[in-house]
Amino acid sequence: VVVTEVLGGGRFYIQSVADKKLASIQQQLASLNLQAPSIIGVFSPKKGEIVLAQYTADNSWNRAM
Repeated sequence: VVVTEVLGGGRFYIQSVADKKLASIQQQLASLNLQAPSIIGVFSPKKGEIVLAQYTADNSWNRAM
């Protein structure tokens, strides 16, 4: 189990690292060659919309909300 988000007040989200569906999604994201230019300031996702976000520490792409 991995803590994926801490909301405060004792509330947090976790994810099972043994989940085969999660592993499949992570492999698919890793296989993408996302070379698109940055669109900071142009893209305005709506609340609750699922998007991809690049993690700057290792440049990996991850699902985000």
